[in-house]
Amino acid sequence: MSDKRNKHRYPKRLQIRFGPESPEKVAYTGDLSEEGLFVRTVVAKFIHGKVLIEISTPEGDPVILEAQIRWAKRVPPQMIHKYPKAGLGLRITRFISGEERYRHIIENLAIDPV
Repeated sequence: MSDKRNKHRYPKRLQIRFGPESPEKVAYTGDLSEEGLFVRTVVAKFIHGKVLIEISTPEGDPVILEAQIRWAKRVPPQMIHKYPKAGLGLRITRFISGEERYRHIIENLAIDPV
């Protein structure tokens, strides 16, 4: 199956909080792009729903956004390290705050990929 995304994804591990109505669960990003992000988590039950995301940035100012869950890969908690793509694939639908910070992170990753 080919990858249909046109935007480049950059590996980046940032702590996030997420949930369907409020950011309650803690997880980490696996990669970021201009249009979305991958969240490594065993909490993958909100399939094709909306989710609220709060990203902790290195500068300390959070990025808050809404995203649509595009896909989910569920695994038992003890197996998450064996499956690198266990989690949620999210498409950003709107920024609530911190869009400039998010875009700045993406720009820096494009210049100096980790």
